[in-house]
Formats: sequence, structure tokens, C-alpha cells
Amino acid sequence: MDNQNLDELIRAGRNIQALALIREQSGCGLIEAIDVLSEHHLRLRAEREPLPPVISSDRTTE
Repeated sequence: MDNQNLDELIRAGRNIQALALIREQSGCGLIEAIDVLSEHHLRLRAEREPLPPVISSDRTTE
């Protein structure tokens, strides 16, 4: 399966096109394609770099 194109579609929010690509390339049914799409979403989310910590504007003065 062409993971790079699939990842690009997911990042662009084009889930229907991503499902069509999965089904076309793997020959699986819709339920299986949704499972694959969900797994890719989770992987991409886990690969994102963590955001830097938020600095609180709530400072105490002495």
C-alpha cells in the first residue's frame, strides 16, 4: 500500500479519498478499510512532535 499518499490524504482531512485508496490498493471491504484508516490516524497522531509546555501567565508577585 502507498503509505505516503495515504498519509498525505489523512493530513489533508480527505478521509473518503483515503478510504477509496485503501480499498483500491488492498481490495478489502469498507469495514476493513475503516480499521486501516483508524490505525493510520493513530500512528500519525503518535508521530507528531509534542508541543512545548505552555507558560502560564498566572504569576505570583512578592
